[in-house]
Amino acid sequence: MSRHVGGMMYRRGDPAQTQKVFRYLQEHSRVPMLLAANLESGGDGIAENGTCFGKQMQVAATDDPEQAYRLGKVACREGKAVGCNWTFAPVVDIDYNYHSPITNSG
Repeated sequence: MSRHVGGMMYRRGDPAQTQKVFRYLQEHSRVPMLLAANLESGGDGIAENGTCFGKQMQVAATDDPEQAYRLGKVACREGKAVGCNWTFAPVVDIDYNYHSPITNSG
């Protein structure tokens, strides 16, 4: 904490341990920290037992805006439960090259 870090990103892990670390970081930081995770498919982006709702392209394929809303709600609720206050989703990937293994992953 002596380096005055302003944010960190976490990958999926044990939710209790992640929550404990996030709480410690927030309590010992000089400024409120941005604690991020990749929640683009749901709470499984931060908690190993989090809900995998579906990748964004899968949700879009349903052609139902309610499913996109539900994905956001699950990701926010589960991310917040462990202390995440910043996410890298939703994102907009223009599937310009349908052969790309990156935009078509999942």
